[in-house]
Amino acid sequence: MPQQSRGAAEGGAVSASKARFYELSFKKAALVAAVLCLLAAFICVTIGSKSSFLYAFHDGNDANWFLTMGRGIVNGKVPYKDLFEQKGLLTYMIFALNYAVCGNHMYVVYVVQVICMAAFTGLCYKIARLYISYAPALLAAVLSCLLAVCSFAYVGGAGEVEEYCLPLLAYGLYTFLRYAKTGVLSVPSAAVCGLCASAIFWMKYTVIFFYAAFAVCVFIDCCIKRDAKRGLVYAAAFVGAFALFSVPWLAYLGANGAIGDMWQVYIHDNIFGYGGRIFSRFKGLVTNILRSAPLYIFTVFAAIYYWKGETTLRYKVYYTVMLAVMFVFQCITAGDIRYYHLVMAIYLPLGLAGTVCCVIGAASAAAALFKGESGCTYAERYAARRSAIGAWCSQKISAAAAKVHFNVNVGTVAVIAAAFIGITIVFGNCTLDILHPRSYYPQVKAAEIIREQGGGSLLTYKTYDRGFYAGYDETPKFYFFALNNFERKYFPELFDSQESYVINGEADFVVTEMRHWNAEKDTILSRYDFVEDLSYYHVESNTEVWYEELCLLKLAR
Repeated sequence: MPQQSRGAAEGGAVSASKARFYELSFKKAALVAAVLCLLAAFICVTIGSKSSFLYAFHDGNDANWFLTMGRGIVNGKVPYKDLFEQKGLLTYMIFALNYAVCGNHMYVVYVVQVICMAAFTGLCYKIARLYISYAPALLAAVLSCLLAVCSFAYVGGAGEVEEYCLPLLAYGLYTFLRYAKTGVLSVPSAAVCGLCASAIFWMKYTVIFFYAAFAVCVFIDCCIKRDAKRGLVYAAAFVGAFALFSVPWLAYLGANGAIGDMWQVYIHDNIFGYGGRIFSRFKGLVTNILRSAPLYIFTVFAAIYYWKGETTLRYKVYYTVMLAVMFVFQCITAGDIRYYHLVMAIYLPLGLAGTVCCVIGAASAAAALFKGESGCTYAERYAARRSAIGAWCSQKISAAAAKVHFNVNVGTVAVIAAAFIGITIVFGNCTLDILHPRSYYPQVKAAEIIREQGGGSLLTYKTYDRGFYAGYDETPKFYFFALNNFERKYFPELFDSQESYVINGEADFVVTEMRHWNAEKDTILSRYDFVEDLSYYHVESNTEVWYEELCLLKLAR
């Protein structure tokens, strides 16, 4: 019998007139869950992302790198071959679509962000629904959305690849948990996992190790069950879907003679260009883990909750292996970059349920310290206290739900939405920028000055693509159009090439940091004249407002 209608049928305890809608109608319950998940995502992303219509300009580094690559694609440039950047082709195609539709305003990206966050929130609901009832599961889902967007890892004005990967990873976790709970994995589900893994690979391949661990664990489990044939069928569906999704991207690169360039830039340089990053930036890794503590705390509670459940031991081991693999390859290898840690948000719904479970357990343990019935052991008192406290909590929650009937009326939704808006404004990462008009940004100011002085080619020299190409609406003529996260000793080619551009006077205008101008104005930058101070306060997050000392230079004629 469907779970939603079971409560209404048992012993006639719940009459049709008093039963909640989710106890009577599976479709209505699913529709309400979908609407609330979409509403939560819309509120959180609209306030928390600089791509949204609330912000006059997106000055985040990574999002503008991707937009520059997307602009280049629309204007005939080929990623990796004509412009140097290190993410996957699918990421650039999203931003190419954005530029084709609305130019340098990131409204298409904003819509994609809302869809991805809504899908992530919906999958959080489905994950929680495997273990807890409807109302708590829905609450866990929308809280997961809020916690993800307000986390320290959701940064830079948003638009990072990890945001697009969240629903893809959450689907994999949901599929595994359902498989562990029911012992059933359909071939279509295995194929969808392959599609998700392929999409991740073509956006940012370091995140794919979660699915690698997932696939290996499922195949091993089939072998343990002495059904290797089914494991091979799953593997074929997974790999086939992965390969099928890769065809258009490989076809594009092949048609443009850029497969070798993709391998060099996206694979080789990403692996070897950073050198000893893990050890040299360990302090940043620890700092980011500590500042992303809510994500990790709930991840720990999720693991406790899962291990305390009735799942077979080997599935608990698989769960732990998948978690450990993702943490090592995503959160440790480049963990000094804060947004790498956002992927841990997929464990939030289980973590929220685990937190309640652990709080009840702790309260029960404390209560059991006091002497109870004579002859009872501590373990017996603990079991009795836990049962009593759990029943009390369940009764209070049911009473509260009954009081408001959980009918999701307009008033209830309005109150919840207002709370989400207030929390996101206070704890969001970039809401201070809502106050700034477009004229505030030096990217816009630089573009106006360049046009007033007759225009020409632009280069961001030894600094990130902070949106100056977007402000000027230019596709760079230079392969190394901006500084990436490489260090010179590991990737000297980037620095040497940028220096050659300005030594030879190939750029008409240059944006750089004041420290580079002061150090090189009589040497490498001697052919350029100082035009304008572009320094401003960049809101990296509401707790980190950096004074960026930038300047605009012009080639002396």
